[in-house]
Amino acid sequence: MIVSFPAVEVGGITLIAYKIEETLTPERPFWSIRSYPQQTADMLNYSFEAQWDDSARLYFDNTSELVSCEQQPARVFCHAANLVAAESDSVVNWGDQLGQITLSTEPDWQAIKAQVRPGFVNAIENNQGVQPLVDEFADSADGKQAQIQRIFEFVARDIRYVSRSEAGYDIVPHNVDETIDNRFGDCKDKSALLIAMLRAINIDAEPVLVATKRERPGMAGAAAVGLFDHVVVCFSFAGQQYCLDPTDPYTQWQSTSDWIQGRVALNLSNDASLTTIPRPRYRWQLTAQSDITITPEGGQQEFVTLTFLNEYASLMRQNMAGLSQPKRLEYMVDVYHEVANEDAEPVFEISGVDTMSSRLTTHSETIYEPYFNPQQGISLAENDSWLRGELSSSWLNNEVYGQFYPGFLVESEYKIQVPHEWALNRFPPDLNLEHQYGKLTRSYRFEEGDELDMLYVSTTLSMPSRYLAVEEIKAFNDLLNVFYKQAPITFGHDS
Repeated sequence: MIVSFPAVEVGGITLIAYKIEETLTPERPFWSIRSYPQQTADMLNYSFEAQWDDSARLYFDNTSELVSCEQQPARVFCHAANLVAAESDSVVNWGDQLGQITLSTEPDWQAIKAQVRPGFVNAIENNQGVQPLVDEFADSADGKQAQIQRIFEFVARDIRYVSRSEAGYDIVPHNVDETIDNRFGDCKDKSALLIAMLRAINIDAEPVLVATKRERPGMAGAAAVGLFDHVVVCFSFAGQQYCLDPTDPYTQWQSTSDWIQGRVALNLSNDASLTTIPRPRYRWQLTAQSDITITPEGGQQEFVTLTFLNEYASLMRQNMAGLSQPKRLEYMVDVYHEVANEDAEPVFEISGVDTMSSRLTTHSETIYEPYFNPQQGISLAENDSWLRGELSSSWLNNEVYGQFYPGFLVESEYKIQVPHEWALNRFPPDLNLEHQYGKLTRSYRFEEGDELDMLYVSTTLSMPSRYLAVEEIKAFNDLLNVFYKQAPITFGHDS
């Protein structure tokens, strides 16, 4: 439920009072409500009262330090006065940040599992159509990993997503055979089908509820089905834990969809309480290989191969999936203009957009007209544009609350060819800059040739994912500035 504030003049007062009555039914025997005493506007008074009869038992939890509550056997009352507006910030997850009052029919998280799991068990058991599909995929897949990939692609791409939370199915998936026949379903239906197919190849997969708007289990409040708005599938394979989102048609199965990483989760098949979906060490991973030939006249020809990996490949795939081939090429030209040079006219080739692989690769060729006069001296700086681009998008802006940084890893290789007669004798410095927040290393190798000399430069920048308290953000940004200043690759000839 959303209650909006009517428009009022500055200095005015809005009074909002509402009452909710709920009757539990056999089809929907659970209920919960969450109330946030503190809002983004000052509040003179806040009160919350709940009563229930002997046929219902409600469980109460309060994580707000701003209200006082009185609890009786069949009633709870909370009150606060003169509540100051919550401070805003650049990035805030209000559900995790603000204290809340929760009332629920379920006593604990095990009760949530008991409420939801039977529907999945029943849906998965109705799976006569699963084995023929699995046998068909096994014939075209070499090895268990290939089978997992083929099954996941089928569920994520061939089973169309359609919301199906009609009466009786808000927390219960439809039977697997029905989903196969229909070729559509929601996250519950697609998860049940994926589980049934993975179990058919002896992968012990389980359904996991996800609260996509929550990252802190300690702020979840009382156990409630309503906390969760998504279902994914998790399993162990070859010593690794994997969580697959069958509504995501862009991410390869060995990566985790970025939008569920770190989100509060509840596995329906074990005794554990709330946990979170695992996060990778680096969400954004990129390799850049640049082959540059600088002409005697001072122009250059540039070939660049970019390989976006894992979640980064998924993001780029999502950005381009609905575009025609000409529009995809235009998109990459726009990216090049934003990151490298807005005046250049690169020509692109792209591969990996239409597959669910761990890589998406682009190749570009760019011709630059002469931009300096070699007769006036050789002193050049080649910006490591793709490394610099990742740095420039990583600054954090929060001033009130801490912030999670998802992490990135960039590996850059440059091969720069110059005329031999230029006699290069000044090269980029070796770097080994290490800090608790990240590390930048760079090394070079120089080889002389008969007509062209070659300068090879290797740079690696790693910024692992981590939560940063608000007091750490300035130091983190300062480190980014230090690394940013090292992006240019400088070389030349000193007389």
